[in-house]
Amino acid sequence: MKLIGSTLIYIVIIVLLTIFLAVILLAFFRLRRRFKTRMQKVLVTYNQRINDLQKEIDRLNYIVSDYKRRLKLVGKDTELNLQDIGVIGLMLEKQQLERERQHLQEKTKRLWEQSLAIHKEKERIDQLRKEIEARHREMVDSVNYALRIQTALLPKKEYLDQVFREYFVLWMPKQIVSGDFYWVKKVGSRLFIVASDCTGHGVPGAFMSLLGISFLEQIVGNNPMQDADNILDQLRKMVINALQQSQSSETKDGMDLALLIVDTDTMKAQYAGANNPVYMYRQGQLIELKPVKNPIGIYFRQKPFEKIDLQITHEDIFYMFSDGYPDQFNGQTGRKITKKRFKEILIKLNVDGIPLNEQGEVLKQILLEWKGQARQVDDIMVLGMRI
Repeated sequence: MKLIGSTLIYIVIIVLLTIFLAVILLAFFRLRRRFKTRMQKVLVTYNQRINDLQKEIDRLNYIVSDYKRRLKLVGKDTELNLQDIGVIGLMLEKQQLERERQHLQEKTKRLWEQSLAIHKEKERIDQLRKEIEARHREMVDSVNYALRIQTALLPKKEYLDQVFREYFVLWMPKQIVSGDFYWVKKVGSRLFIVASDCTGHGVPGAFMSLLGISFLEQIVGNNPMQDADNILDQLRKMVINALQQSQSSETKDGMDLALLIVDTDTMKAQYAGANNPVYMYRQGQLIELKPVKNPIGIYFRQKPFEKIDLQITHEDIFYMFSDGYPDQFNGQTGRKITKKRFKEILIKLNVDGIPLNEQGEVLKQILLEWKGQARQVDDIMVLGMRI
């Protein structure tokens, strides 16, 4: 996790540096273009003035020469008159203009040298950007491969078709892989259904989900006849031991989880929850099966988990979910959907007679319309089923 965090920080710093330098380059080239245009206008004006002065000097030189020639003809010798002084002044002004033009040329040369230096720096940044993009592609490819591994461990559609009369699965990871997982296993007449929300999302959450699936397979495989609360107690111990957690440790990772066990022969069910409830829709009412307020993991006030026994029918509908759906923000108002509104949506779906196997797509459309341009804040999972 620290390596991933460092890599992400490194990527963010490079991206910000690239943007910063791009803004500087853009501003510099705009300033340079404006300065160059202005200097060109000044040079043109100076050159025109020099040409005009040169013409005036040539004219005055011709006048002076003609005047001296006429004086010589009459045998007189005289000092330079006022016209000579004017000519000298014009020549000095021309020299000053030449010096100013040379100064402008030197400035232009320095700007060109700076432009070359910036161009070289841009080439270095472009190379660095290409290296970052290549590493980013490698990272994305690795995460996509991790997604294939994670989805391979989730129950297949063919298996769910066998164990449920009707169902839907809405599974929307925030960052390719997900910290939310669902697990379904039938052993004899006992059907085990789990919906879990692991700490974090993305790659860290996905690692926790793989850990949870592995431990559940082990616990149920060792004793499929045990009660739901005992399964959660064992799962908590295994997670604490695996993560080497203690009350004084900084590692507080874990998972919120709902477990439903149904005997498909007798239709007797057990529910046990770690922070995650289950909703049961029966005859127009949505009944909430409430969990123990403890996670699967270390907790400062640790309680044993409790089970709720139920007698269910084939018409009962169960909804198991993570908090990603009710916690999603609205793109315009910034408000959450909330669990209250989520319940109202589920009731309306059934009152309107929406088939269970179509409810997942309807829930997704409602979520996308609610979210709008806002980002998805967490992994999302909703599992609906009729047994």
